[in-house]
Amino acid sequence: MNSLSLKSLGIQKVMLILIMGASLLAASLNAYATTSGVTKITSKYNFSQTISRLERGLSEHNLVILKTLNQYKMLAMIGVRIPQSETILVINPKVGAQIYAANPAALIAIPFRILVQQRGNHVVVYYQKATALFRPYAGLESLGRQVTSLIGGIVKHAVQ
Repeated sequence: MNSLSLKSLGIQKVMLILIMGASLLAASLNAYATTSGVTKITSKYNFSQTISRLERGLSEHNLVILKTLNQYKMLAMIGVRIPQSETILVINPKVGAQIYAANPAALIAIPFRILVQQRGNHVVVYYQKATALFRPYAGLESLGRQVTSLIGGIVKHAVQ
């Protein structure tokens, strides 16, 4: 009976360690989402409508779409099936010039990315706030707030 109690105690310890580990992982992921500045918004439109509305809004605000990466098609090339997923890479050349003038190393933070994914019956749009992207670079705080407001406004308008 004594040995059974030790085994039970061992299982309880393992379970406690697993629960603590899972809690720490969840806290770490939550902290990353908060510090990374990634914003998630659910669209009331279908996938193609959301993409079209985003492209129109970006164009109307003089943001240049450099490339659209279709992860759905890329992964299908190697036999991996995922729901529709596209990342839109955008930049405003004037913003790029301001970044360069303030801190040339910060050019690594651009282009800005907007990810659109089909999630079950919903379409979700993610974007990273420029304030978070520019955080490591001195002199870009104000520009980061302006760009965050611009892209956030475009995304919100496109999905509502």
